[in-house]
Amino acid sequence: MSDHSTPAPTRGGLAPRLTLLLVVALFVVPILVAWWYARIAPPGEGTHLVNHGLFIEPPLDIRHDDDMAPLREFTLAPGEWAMLYFTDGACEEACNEAAGLLDAIRTVIGRDATRVRIAAVADSAPQGGTTPPHFFAAPAVRARLAAAAGTAAGGLAPPTGVLFLDWRGQIMMFFPDLSDPAGIKADLKRLLRGSRTS
Repeated sequence: MSDHSTPAPTRGGLAPRLTLLLVVALFVVPILVAWWYARIAPPGEGTHLVNHGLFIEPPLDIRHDDDMAPLREFTLAPGEWAMLYFTDGACEEACNEAAGLLDAIRTVIGRDATRVRIAAVADSAPQGGTTPPHFFAAPAVRARLAAAAGTAAGGLAPPTGVLFLDWRGQIMMFFPDLSDPAGIKADLKRLLRGSRTS
């Protein structure tokens, strides 16, 4: 009796190792990419992936800024936001149109519209014209808002713009103009959803 059993062929070579390496890479590479974006990616890169406006960093705190004293009269309840339109010079027709557009944006927000207030800030009131319901003729406030907006935009202080003010007295986002009302609405809805108190 002879036992002529041959050993079973072994699977050797490169294929199993390559498969194992591919499986490990499938799990490790996404973790490394996420770590790179969180730790190494330069600040500001990808900031426009979700937001349409520009963040003001650090936020402008009107409670601790003497130039902003007139805005402290504009009180907001917890969870409320204000859209502040600022313009240099007097609050003329363009100022009123901007306030009207912001009011239209607020209206289409839906059920959270009651949590949004609108104000306009200019150097002076118009001569004999009308002004938005919440209007501040305060050149120092307007200049301070424009300076904060200029910092967010990385340049000179713009003559006009829209800023978001939260209930804690923090001005934290800037829109250089009103050419993207859908973007303003999207950012506002996101902020309202994130700050809902009940």
